[in-house]
Amino acid sequence: MEVDKDGDLSCDSGEHIGVQFRLNRLNQSFAKAKESLPELGKVFVKSAKLEEVETKEMGDSTNKNGVKGTIYVVKGKSSGRHLTAELLVVEPQPGKSSYFILFSGLAEALQTHKDEIGAIIDSIKPVD
Repeated sequence: MEVDKDGDLSCDSGEHIGVQFRLNRLNQSFAKAKESLPELGKVFVKSAKLEEVETKEMGDSTNKNGVKGTIYVVKGKSSGRHLTAELLVVEPQPGKSSYFILFSGLAEALQTHKDEIGAIIDSIKPVD
């Protein structure tokens, strides 16, 4: 795990077939950050050199703590391997800065860790 000078968090599961996790505070509203997800998905496609790309907006929802979020999923192949990225925007403090969360890796790794990913998302609590 690494934390940069701005407090952005970067983690790698450390497994052979791992999952990467990134957390960045955005100086944007939830609505503005949500609009940027398709463009961020394109950045992932380009950097991972994906082919046969599929994208899907999962829509807005709230976690078990009532924190609003939205998910944009990008899937494709790179060097014959299936990759997935789940791009999220959450708003732990209504009307304040939102946060960008990225889970990415081999599709099978994200599937293997779906419960842990769900637990991370559900652990986000509102900020007063």
